[in-house]
This record gives sequence, structure tokens and C-alpha cells, in this order.
Amino acid sequence: MILEDQLDDADDEETESCSEDDLRRFVQKERDLNRIINNQTRKQDRRLNSIEELLAHIEDDLKASGKHLKGFKKFSGKKRANEAAMVVHLSDLHLQSVIDTPTNRFDFLIASKRLQLLASRIKDYGKLYGVKKLVVAMGGDFLKNDKRTDEYLTNACNRSKAVVLSTHLLRQMLMDLRQSFYVEVVSVAGNESRAKDEIAWASEAVTDNYDSLIYWMLEMCLQGDKGLTFHPHQGNEQVFSVHDQTFLLLHGHQLNIAQQKSIQSVIGKYSTQGINVTHVIGGHIHSANISDYSSRSASLCGGDAYAYSALGYASKASQKLHIPLPGHMDSVRVDPHDASQIPGYDCLTEVERLGAKSLDRSNEPGVINPIRI
Repeated sequence: MILEDQLDDADDEETESCSEDDLRRFVQKERDLNRIINNQTRKQDRRLNSIEELLAHIEDDLKASGKHLKGFKKFSGKKRANEAAMVVHLSDLHLQSVIDTPTNRFDFLIASKRLQLLASRIKDYGKLYGVKKLVVAMGGDFLKNDKRTDEYLTNACNRSKAVVLSTHLLRQMLMDLRQSFYVEVVSVAGNESRAKDEIAWASEAVTDNYDSLIYWMLEMCLQGDKGLTFHPHQGNEQVFSVHDQTFLLLHGHQLNIAQQKSIQSVIGKYSTQGINVTHVIGGHIHSANISDYSSRSASLCGGDAYAYSALGYASKASQKLHIPLPGHMDSVRVDPHDASQIPGYDCLTEVERLGAKSLDRSNEPGVINPIRI
């Protein structure tokens, strides 16, 4: 009996000692976890505060740049079900690039001219086909990557400033087109405009992208016009139908658009879901290609030093148009490369105000003349 009492007393002491140790470790663990949580919370709060401040500045910039754009005319003609429509594919604009090569010059000012020339050609084809409804398919890479030294040094400005300038230009283009058509806009994000280093595929990560921001800002700026519809922005792929054609819009880094097997494979993926894709449109390679079941747009910026020196190929500025009619579709490559005689959209004051680099202040090598030996 005495032995049992002694054992019970020993167990109580050991239990009490272990409880004190456990309690001390528990308290320390809680302190460590709280410290980690508080640190993460502070970082998140700082990030959200900086984003809110950036968006407030962007909103102020857009309001200031858009004051003189109010009161533009809007198309209000009658639509008929069997009339031609037009799909304008905008891809790889790289609007903040500054390029000066033997065959190509590009900056924000030239971009404003090429976009205005492109809009003029779209109107010409619209008159030719009797188009009343226009679908603007935004295929991504509206800005350029700035993570590589070569690109960082030759970009006109950082991408936050470029977002404001790009939105300012594209808003004017959409307003220009809206004078002649009813306009619907669809969009996917590109790989060059991503905010993070890694290429992502999940929707939440893909839309952490400057293309997404430009699209949402355009939607915010142009809301209220019943003849201008913005459809929900998608990260990787967007499917839409016009007349008998069902388009799959993607940026183009997912597959080789010029390879028939790749196109048939992605069409087959959608057919398992009961969706009959008839034409795949993309970009990414900066080289135009049009075939029966797919087409690839080039770029607005044209060939740069990377294309000439690293890839070894020449490239021109061009974009694509598709004119679906009941029973058939025509596809056209439009070349706005030489826009020297075009006045361009309003851009100069914004470039000056935001301090964006132009060709006059470019640090990229100029035209190279052949050496005579």
C-alpha cells in the first residue's frame, strides 16, 4: 500500500513536470506562429495599400487623359442576322517597346499611328463586306517583358506607366471603331505581360497579368455604352461563336499554331466537351500565318533586335481580320507597318507627362549601314 502511494506521488510529480514543459513549449510555439502571421499580414497590408494607391493614380490619369475624348459619335444602324460580322485579332502589340533597326522603328508615338491606320483599314473592309458588328479579340502580350536586361534597357518606361498609356491608346481605337460598328470585346492574357517570373496556368495566377489589368481598365473607362460589350476576361483560352464559325482564342505559347497536328489536337479536346471549334487564332511568334483551321497574327511592334540577332528572322508589323458570313469565312492579313503619313491617336502629351522614352531618346543602336571593304 505504501509502495502504491509512493508510485502515485512519483507519477503526479512527473506529470506536473511534463505539463509545465509542454505549456512552455506551447506558449513559445504560439508566439512564433503569431509572429509569422503578423509578419505575413503586414506584408499583405503593405502590398494591398500600394496596389490601391497605384490604382488610384491610374484612375486619376485615365480621367485626366479622357476628358477631351467625351462626346464621340456612336454607330446606331440596324443589324440583320445574315449580315457579315468581323473578328479583329489584336495580338503582341508590345506597346512600350522602343525599336530602331534597319527595317523597323517603333515607340508609343508610332504605335498610335499604326493603331489608327489599322482602325482605318478595318473600316474599309467593314464597308466592303457590309459589316455592322465587330468582335475585337485581344490575344495578349500588349506589353513586353522587362525581366531581361536587354528588354529592360530598351522599353519606353516601366509597365505601370505603360498600362496607363496603353489603355489611353486602345480606348481611342475602340472609340474610333465604335463610330462605325457595334463592338464586342473578348480577351485572354499573354505570357510576356505576366507580373510574375514563372509562366502560370491556373486562372488566378494567369490573370496576375498586365494584359488583364489593361482589359479591366478599358471596361471601366468605356462602361455605359450599350453598343460596346466587354465579355468576361479569360486567362488562357476563350471560345466564342460568330455565325457558323466557333473561334478558340489563345495567346499561342501553349501550342504550335502553324502545325496542323497541334491544331487538330486542341480541336479534339473541345470536341469531347461537345464544342465544335472551327478556327483557332493566336499569336506569340510575331510571324503571320493563315490556314484553313488556324491563323497566327504577327505583332504591332514588328521585328526587334532579339528577332534579328537571336532568332535570325525578319518580321513586319501586321494583324489579322476574319469576316464570317453564313456558310463561309474570309481571312485577311492587314499591314499597318508604314504609318508615317497617319496623324495617330493622342499620345504625345501622355508620353511627355509620364516620361516615357521615345526613339529620340532610345539607347538601342540605330540603322546599321553596310561596311564597304
